[in-house]
Amino acid sequence: MDIPPEIIDVILSFLHEDTTTLLHCALVSRVWLRASRPFCKPFCAVDSRPSSTPRLLTLLNHSNCSFKDLVTRLTVYELLDRSDVDLSGHPKWLADVMITLASHLAYIEHLVVGYTFIERDFPIPLTFSQFRSVTKLELYSIELVSVSQLFDIVCTMPNLHSLGLDDAGWESELVEDKQTKLFPIGLNSMRIGECYKRDILSNLLPDNQYRGCVVETLDLGLVRPTDTPIIGQYLQFLGPSLAHLHVGFSSLDSGGDAGEFESSQLGLSANFLMFLEDFYNACDLTANPQLKTLSFNRLVYHSDYQLTSAVPWIFAMLLRILPRPTLQVIFVLDVTSMDDLTRAEYPIDWKALDALITRGESESAKLGSLLFRIRDVESVDAARQISNFISAKLPRFEASRGILEVAIEPLNSRKRPTTFNNALKLIPNCS
Repeated sequence: MDIPPEIIDVILSFLHEDTTTLLHCALVSRVWLRASRPFCKPFCAVDSRPSSTPRLLTLLNHSNCSFKDLVTRLTVYELLDRSDVDLSGHPKWLADVMITLASHLAYIEHLVVGYTFIERDFPIPLTFSQFRSVTKLELYSIELVSVSQLFDIVCTMPNLHSLGLDDAGWESELVEDKQTKLFPIGLNSMRIGECYKRDILSNLLPDNQYRGCVVETLDLGLVRPTDTPIIGQYLQFLGPSLAHLHVGFSSLDSGGDAGEFESSQLGLSANFLMFLEDFYNACDLTANPQLKTLSFNRLVYHSDYQLTSAVPWIFAMLLRILPRPTLQVIFVLDVTSMDDLTRAEYPIDWKALDALITRGESESAKLGSLLFRIRDVESVDAARQISNFISAKLPRFEASRGILEVAIEPLNSRKRPTTFNNALKLIPNCS
């Protein structure tokens, strides 16, 4: 049966997250192959093995290769096991590989560089400027000589919209080049994970040489006490431009004495409470009136790691900025079962949380919605118990339809694939 191409496109559009089924569809015929490729979103990854890049180049240079214009993501990383890799020419290897691949893959939008060391003489402008079409850059497990190199990388990519940084470090926090530079004008999302946040944010404040970094989405990962003052200054600088903020608090005190002083009522370490109070005082979110999403990661994070609870001060932060009828508050809870959620040592004041919905019985809602994102749940029964437990603890939210939502992400969760037959059922008159 011949199916019109436009119907094939509609069918495949429902399979865009199911790579396995898309690959099967691509084998049906040449017509289905051409129609399937844009939805497969092919990506390339190379590493520091001597054979990795040549094998990819052989494939890209083949006369029958017809997918390289569809590749939008490139990952370049160094192998963790360096025993069989000669790193004497490592800087040259990384630069040469990236420049060579940029000449073959002209439509890269997402660039990932990881597990590597950027030396002082690394040709940053020459290398990263080759990827002018990149809109999303991720750097992870990367070592730099100075924080200046990070800024140089970002400033050489004019079309960048999203920057992600995690597990990164540098020897010097000093900016070596004092010349004023502009961040990409379209950069509106920044994720700063495990790194020296203060070294980055302090150079993005007014009167510094890096200008233009006014983002709408800011993910701070897990914040540390030493970063708190600079974070507060940067939030103040963003002002009404900030629309989405993600932040988490780790109770593991870097000083090693987080559990030395205990509160008799809540079991909170004195050091951690002082840190949360410092964050509360330094980071006044009333300076961000257009905030639409406020996400708190690790509200509960498995009993293995959780020494203390940030819940009381989080409530204080919310009370200071409410009412915000358009604000969505997200609590991320990493729990495997009800036991992690109901431990007496780490209480959540459910009554206080439920009171956030309104000032009084007859007044309007003080926030737009409350989402509990539950991750790593071990079973369907546990997910049902957790969902019912939260709904029962928050009767006001539950009574206000559409405001309370509980999203469950099972342990090692993957989005359920849409089979070919189910895709047909989603199309009117095709069931």
